[in-house]
Amino acid sequence: MQLKSSLKLISLIFSFTSVVDATDPSYTTMSYPTGTVITTTTTQTVTYTQTIPYNQTITYCPPTSTPAPTCPLNAGAMYLRRMWRGDISSHFYSTYGPEVAYYGTQAYVEETPQGRLYPVQQVGTVPLWRCIESGGTPQVNYFYTANAAEFQARVAGGCQAMGDPAAAGVAQEIGYLYTSQVCGSVPLYRLYSASRFDNFYTINSTERQNNINNGLYADQGIVGYVLPN
Repeated sequence: MQLKSSLKLISLIFSFTSVVDATDPSYTTMSYPTGTVITTTTTQTVTYTQTIPYNQTITYCPPTSTPAPTCPLNAGAMYLRRMWRGDISSHFYSTYGPEVAYYGTQAYVEETPQGRLYPVQQVGTVPLWRCIESGGTPQVNYFYTANAAEFQARVAGGCQAMGDPAAAGVAQEIGYLYTSQVCGSVPLYRLYSASRFDNFYTINSTERQNNINNGLYADQGIVGYVLPN
């Protein structure tokens, strides 16, 4: 969309000053544009000023780029805490302290947090959904996705929806993350090991690549973008 506005400039005023040789008589008879006012000083300078009237039309095109998002305060963001149980090769992730404490009593050991999620939805964010699927006792896999359609398909296939325990199981999301890399966010990578029946999530690109290189996990792309630790 173009917005046109005409701007009439009444005149253009410019000045030019030059030093001349006072012994040269031509400095008083120099040819200047019509309307020039010539003045001389004892310092042997010649200054002329001319006023030129003209009209000009200016065309303004507003920017088409998307403005940068307004980033919310991060003070309330919750750590996505990662836990690992070696005997059944299972990773578990939670933003809820009491839940982490409970899993600690179930042989899970807490590892490095994998970024932070918002507790309530912000502009540009979507829920991170969670469900649990069984691979036969005691093997379980905790699956996380920010894709609602993928989540529903997984639940339809037998993955049991897990909500935020603080919400009494009403909601299945455990927090909110960005769909694009804005506001200083970083990618949350997802990998999967068929031999372990385990999904693995990390914000560490080196950790991601090492697990892919050793053949234990296969890359499943980026879930979304979380605030860094």
